Amino acid sequence: MTPDDLVVMEQIKRVKYRYLRAMDTGDMASLPALFTEDVTARFVGGSYDVTVEGKAKLLEYLAASVTPDVVINHNCHHPEIDLTGAASAEGLWYLSDWYYNRAQKRTVRGAAFYRDRYQKSGGGWRISHTGYERVFEIVDENVTPPRFTANLLGGGGVGPAT
Repeated sequence: MTPDDLVVMEQIKRVKYRYLRAMDTGDMASLPALFTEDVTARFVGGSYDVTVEGKAKLLEYLAASVTPDVVINHNCHHPEIDLTGAASAEGLWYLSDWYYNRAQKRTVRGAAFYRDRYQKSGGGWRISHTGYERVFEIVDENVTPPRFTANLLGGGGVGPAT
């Protein structure tokens, strides 16, 4: 591994972090720049197995999950990034997440492994495939609403400047 490889890995990490921050803050305007046009995704949980193909469909899918009724927290850590070519890479990330939907009074907590592929295009790295498979998932229905003293999405949220 060379110092240049480490710089590339850091650039890839920043793409993933931007994705997570955009989701948690409802910053949908930042998402298109993070994906290739032919991006694919697959999300596998306890009650769902969703496959999405193409940037427009993925952006639509992601936007539907981020509304003012929702509070989300994604934490990805322990990245294992492998450079597979001059303009390609793969990444494995451990996800811990928490999701609350006020309208449904529903909480989802869990952990998963994200498996991503990245392509360098247009001068930067982009996600060409993303997806996760749950390690575990806990769904609580009809929960007593938490008392939020701050909620970026609930206020119409747009995330911090990128």
